[in-house]
Amino acid sequence: LESHPEYTLIIRDPGLLRRLVLRPDPLLLAEAYFRGTIDIEGDLYTALGLKAHFERFSLSWRDKLALLRDALLLRVSDQDGLKPSRSLASRVARRFSHRHSRQTDQAAISFHYDVSNAFYGLWLDAERVYSCGYFKATDDTLDQAQRNKLEHICRKLRLQRGERLLDIGCGRGELLKFAAERHGVSGVGITISREQAAFATGLCEGLPIEIRVQDYRELDERFDRIVSIGMFEHVGWKNYRTYFEVCKRCLKDDGLSVLHCIGTNGEPSRPDPWIEKYIFPNSMIPAASQVAPALE
Repeated sequence: LESHPEYTLIIRDPGLLRRLVLRPDPLLLAEAYFRGTIDIEGDLYTALGLKAHFERFSLSWRDKLALLRDALLLRVSDQDGLKPSRSLASRVARRFSHRHSRQTDQAAISFHYDVSNAFYGLWLDAERVYSCGYFKATDDTLDQAQRNKLEHICRKLRLQRGERLLDIGCGRGELLKFAAERHGVSGVGITISREQAAFATGLCEGLPIEIRVQDYRELDERFDRIVSIGMFEHVGWKNYRTYFEVCKRCLKDDGLSVLHCIGTNGEPSRPDPWIEKYIFPNSMIPAASQVAPALE
């Protein structure tokens, strides 16, 4: 029987190989796929296994010199589409440089979240919860997993009927709606995304919930409980202490605060270049070594 490969790697411009040998760059490889210069026919996930293969692969100095010689012989087309990008994403990423001023934070949040609520509706749950779900059972739907997560957070907050809840980076208002309906609280949600604020206002209509377009640094009022889900990644390490000072200023003496975010116990590092340029400009994964001193 004739066998067929699980996948075929297609490179439409040999100049791409030259560039990758002379300047190994995961972003260059990703952009080549993004622009169609490189493609995969067949099983994409099997092809991604090449990453582990090349990480273990080792060449002798003689082989490296031969590879460099062969790469230099490859012709680079003037039309290869792999020159430095002048796209909006590229300009935004260069502009921010992780300054995390109010202006750069506003622009970065708008770049990511103000695409449109309809876009996020294509792949999120019905209420647009944009953070990890909690799958308690293997047959939980995405909607159920998000309700599980919201209830889990409310229990961590030990919400009591009549309390006032602040949601910093409230997204589309899903937690505030859930807490008001299930636990009888009132609340304030702040976001600097106008698309999120518009959706949240509609979602929480008729409930004792106020949605504001407001920077967290402007807050100066007291709450029984404070929560933040998936917003801390946009704060930046230079502002971690500022964030916790705001929480201290706004939380009642007997209050509780819950901070939910992606984190790492490894060394602080910059985001993946692809994520930085196209998805989450100006974002940063908080490291325990950065967060702990800010809390002290």
